[in-house]
Amino acid sequence: MVPLINNSAIFFEKTRTLLISELHLGFGLKYSAIFADTIFNDCLKRLDTIIKTHKIEYLIVGGDVKEKIGKPSKKEGEYLQMFEKFLLERSISAVIVKGNHDGLIENYVNFKITEFFTLNDGEANFCIFHGHKVPPVELQSFDHLLMAHIHPSVRIDGSKSFVWVFLKKVDGSRPKSVIIMPPFNKFVGGGNPKILQSKVFSKILGGKSWKGHLVSVDGVYLGEFKPLFL
Repeated sequence: MVPLINNSAIFFEKTRTLLISELHLGFGLKYSAIFADTIFNDCLKRLDTIIKTHKIEYLIVGGDVKEKIGKPSKKEGEYLQMFEKFLLERSISAVIVKGNHDGLIENYVNFKITEFFTLNDGEANFCIFHGHKVPPVELQSFDHLLMAHIHPSVRIDGSKSFVWVFLKKVDGSRPKSVIIMPPFNKFVGGGNPKILQSKVFSKILGGKSWKGHLVSVDGVYLGEFKPLFL
């Protein structure tokens, strides 16, 4: 398992699998269709580069493929169809781990859709879920948890920078670590990675025996922090 820090993605080399989260296809439509098209094309262009560079065969989207929480608009539905065609043309098999924005998505794409996804790369086993609710599985049976949802970011000199959140269990018990991924869509809003405010995070992480580290999507180590569970 290799985090592609600058690409907001995780690569599983042995299975040629790529994990991304937070595409939010359709984001920007409330401003203008041109803006939304620009964002959509940016996402596909960057994804295409990663697919070619790493010879990707399988794609996992860890939630929030689309922007609108309920039924997608006509234009958003078109984005979903174009995204599916994009992957089919590259012979990529895809799984969607359903996020809070992915309501009714099963009516618009033919991907496998699930609440969580498990993966073993030969060295460790992983549980992948979005993060808006606790997945119906025993999390202590996994070495590592991979999630998204909060769009972790920091502000430096007034500018927003998305970050990776790496959490490590202090006592070494399972799960040993949690990675909270930055959004693949660079234009969405961000949240404070130090304050994990929902009851979901408290249930998932237990609330105490964790140390956190932040790394910007530019690859800059931003230091250690102790997460606050509110």
